[in-house]
Amino acid sequence: MKRSKVMTQASAFVVITVVVGLIYATVLQTYRTEVNAPPIQTHDAIAEGSERDAVPSTSDSIDLTNRLIPFVMFLDTEGCPLQSPDGSNEERPQVQKSVLEYVNKNGENRVTGKLQPNMIMTVIVEKTSSPTTYFVAAGRPLEEVENLEANLIKKIFRAWVVCMVILGINWVLTLKPSST
Repeated sequence: MKRSKVMTQASAFVVITVVVGLIYATVLQTYRTEVNAPPIQTHDAIAEGSERDAVPSTSDSIDLTNRLIPFVMFLDTEGCPLQSPDGSNEERPQVQKSVLEYVNKNGENRVTGKLQPNMIMTVIVEKTSSPTTYFVAAGRPLEEVENLEANLIKKIFRAWVVCMVILGINWVLTLKPSST
């Protein structure tokens, strides 16, 4: 009799843990999908324009100080930006060479990584046929999503702990011998 009660409690523990994990994974995927939408839309519009040789001037700037707004970079054949953040010549974000090699082979690459120190971004890079702009990269900083994920982990953990406490109380109450 005791063994079946332990098995029931263990099964409930596993089921609750799996359900809470699935909820976390689903919400996390929703956050990541939503953050990718603006860079995809921006990228598609800009890439279409660069195919028609509607290229930016090198004086255009990228504002990476606002960590919520999507950005676009036009890169030369070496992957160096044709414009710099805030119009200055310092702190130019760099796309990794391996990403550019993949784009050269496949035409497009979607990655999440660091273009700036302490700033994780989602970036879409595409090869163009423009003579002045070799790559178009559109992206968005993930700071807000990282904050949402941290809060989500805390909420999910609290919910899991509450469920485990309820299971523990139930287990203790069912182990007491009945007085009848």
